[in-house]
Amino acid sequence: MKMNINNVPSLYMTDDLIKDVIAPKLSLQDCKSLSKVCKQWNGVFTQQVLEEKLLDDVTFGKKKWLQVSGVSDVSDDPILNQAQKTTLINKLKEKCDFFNEPDNIQPHRFQKSTNNRFWQTRLVILFPEKINREPVDINRMGRIFSFEKEGDAKTVFDIICGNENEEYRNRPATRTYFAIVTLDVIPGSRRTSHEAKENLLHPKGYRVPTPLEAVISNLVMNLGPSKKKEGYFFGTEEGKFSTSTATDELFDGDRLVVGGASPGGPEVRNDDGLRNIFGVAAVAEVL
Repeated sequence: MKMNINNVPSLYMTDDLIKDVIAPKLSLQDCKSLSKVCKQWNGVFTQQVLEEKLLDDVTFGKKKWLQVSGVSDVSDDPILNQAQKTTLINKLKEKCDFFNEPDNIQPHRFQKSTNNRFWQTRLVILFPEKINREPVDINRMGRIFSFEKEGDAKTVFDIICGNENEEYRNRPATRTYFAIVTLDVIPGSRRTSHEAKENLLHPKGYRVPTPLEAVISNLVMNLGPSKKKEGYFFGTEEGKFSTSTATDELFDGDRLVVGGASPGGPEVRNDDGLRNIFGVAAVAEVL
């Protein structure tokens, strides 16, 4: 929705109208720019308001889960106290610790910039214990998002290892939590051993995603095969490797990976142990 603010003098706008109606339709950068328009707008777009806008923009919480077709109920967002919220906001404003370096095997989605901030390269995702009052697992996630595929699809996945009864596909979430997840696999993580991937993450306070975290991240970040895929878990352009993340799970003796989506949906498959080209996304729980 485009809005020509020049045609609506701020004299006739209440602070609540600006904050509650206009601001949610604008990007964070637009809100920052509008804070410089006049004294009134500067008074509305305070540092606190801009920080709340930042946090809302990068968070996929209960409010956004309920916008997904077929989701009528989801576990409540964990309540962050003010100290936790302040710590998270300050972290999001810092210079990114991964994506200001190039990936020499396949360019990451932020490679054109060397001044990326955390909020530009991360999403804060609610990983719920229950959706529609049922425990969340990989099979259920595939059915919830099956509407994203054309035809009478029973699952959103293009490829998924094993049958419906596989333990990893039916392993239920046991709690609800927020976690910060990178929007692409991190530079330097492709064509490396799993131990090397872990060594890239652990010193910076991150870990390898579980299969369920990888699946949920994949689906909520992309919301269907009809949209253009770039970056995290995607990238099937000719001449490029598909973008998948390793997980902390083995399947039939090989690493389970998630991503590499096509119009048929994402893949959940095992690395055959021969190419080892898959990178890894970084996950850090919000405490």
